[in-house]
Amino acid sequence: MAVLVRELNSRKAALWAQAEEPERWANGKFPFEILHDLFDDKDGLSFYETETTETLELARIAAALLFPSGAKSCRSPIESVHFRTIGVAEIEGLGLKVSATPGLTKSKVVNELHREVSGITGPSSIELARVMCRNPAAPVSAIEVSRAIARGMIENELPSDCLHKDVLDKMLRDKTARLQWTP
Repeated sequence: MAVLVRELNSRKAALWAQAEEPERWANGKFPFEILHDLFDDKDGLSFYETETTETLELARIAAALLFPSGAKSCRSPIESVHFRTIGVAEIEGLGLKVSATPGLTKSKVVNELHREVSGITGPSSIELARVMCRNPAAPVSAIEVSRAIARGMIENELPSDCLHKDVLDKMLRDKTARLQWTP
């Protein structure tokens, strides 16, 4: 079953975790503070489609998101990434449209997974939030993200020219990379 995942930073992930509480949805109420994350811009709401929510696949997406297209270096610091998930069928059941669109990372593989969800209105954003709050959160630790960056560079999926000292220091501290001198 195809699943769409949406990245949340740690502050937003905390808001979403609070929004999972059933009393936040009781008697026609809803957690308004998370709706900002679900209004689309002119193109739609950005998700990535995957067949699994296994850590390895989500870490690959998280690593690519640290390397935005056109940026001279990766986002820093490397930290844990939280995803919210929803099935493609669940999105379509809300009357929303899912379209394949080009992603904006430096990973060609991950860019092919990019999807835009369009047709979001006020009422549909509330229903979208309700479904996403019922689905389990999918966190990826900073260590897993660092490992995915290293794998991506080894496999030439991510560019190594975007690395800078802070990223390398973080990878060395997390023991996801080691320096090796070759004559």
